[in-house]
Amino acid sequence: MANYQKGRKLSIALKASFGTLLVSLLLSAPALADLIGPTLPGIADRRSAPGVDTTFVQTSLDTPGQVASAPTAGTITGFNMRIGTVYNAGSTIQFWVLRPIAGGYAPVASSAAQTVQANALNHVTASIPVAAGDRIGLSEPAANDFETPNIDSQGGSNTWFNGIPTVGVALTGGTNQVNNVFPFNADFTPAGGGSTPPGTAPPDTTAPDINLTSPGKKRTYRRLKSISLTTEAGASVKLALLRCVGRKCPKSAKAAKKSKKGKGKSKVMHSVSLSSSGKGTFKLAGKLRGRKNRKGLAKPGKYVLYVQATDAAGNSAVTTKKFGIKSSKKKKKKSS
Repeated sequence: MANYQKGRKLSIALKASFGTLLVSLLLSAPALADLIGPTLPGIADRRSAPGVDTTFVQTSLDTPGQVASAPTAGTITGFNMRIGTVYNAGSTIQFWVLRPIAGGYAPVASSAAQTVQANALNHVTASIPVAAGDRIGLSEPAANDFETPNIDSQGGSNTWFNGIPTVGVALTGGTNQVNNVFPFNADFTPAGGGSTPPGTAPPDTTAPDINLTSPGKKRTYRRLKSISLTTEAGASVKLALLRCVGRKCPKSAKAAKKSKKGKGKSKVMHSVSLSSSGKGTFKLAGKLRGRKNRKGLAKPGKYVLYVQATDAAGNSAVTTKKFGIKSSKKKKKKSS
């Protein structure tokens, strides 16, 4: 009987110890919710050599428990990618936080670029605040050449873009790849804070500059056929050219739209297409509000020009220019 009681006590003690150990292991094991992206296996046997500067964004993951975007606001504390054999010792990786926008993504911040280490789990430390829905991306220079794990069987899709991102310039025109999972992930702390570490681009809060080249610095012109400007590449630009009545000029395009004198059949605000370098030209032919303008010239009078530029991060700037147009007709000399 004494031996039975000793054995029973030992059994209870072992069960208690095992339960404590199990709870300890469960508490210390990293949860999938602490990662954005797929899990990374220990084998890296698929060669990756982009040939052009490329950026990858994981858009979906099919494996239960895995997330392709930040589930809540929080902080990314690091990025991970397993590398196998390295064929170009100068290969580098740089990770990004990208915010979905209409037609693409707005680069928010990045890690420092890091030279890859062969046959190892490459970890890049970061401290980047993120919003719910933000995604992670990886940019690779054209010369990269190394092996990574093949984890397409986990299920998911991604989008790749030509080029390396720039904060403030939207990524658009990407190519979607179905049943393709790119092997990198991010360490995520929900509802956290953090400061931007050295080498990491901070969130873009700067409004774009607007430089008017036509009309320029002059106050009066004899003719004006187009409006030319330069602003941040990737920004959307709208303008309104409004005619003043006497000394009174509309205080804004919105005010002009409500005014009785400014009413016409044409719209007030016009969009301006930009080149990849941020240059744009708006021709005036047939587009001055409420007036036929077949010659493409602003009629004589006083004008106020409003230009609004909004960058990929949502920062907006407005510039105003007042100027006059003189009549180009020569006055006839009176005969004596």
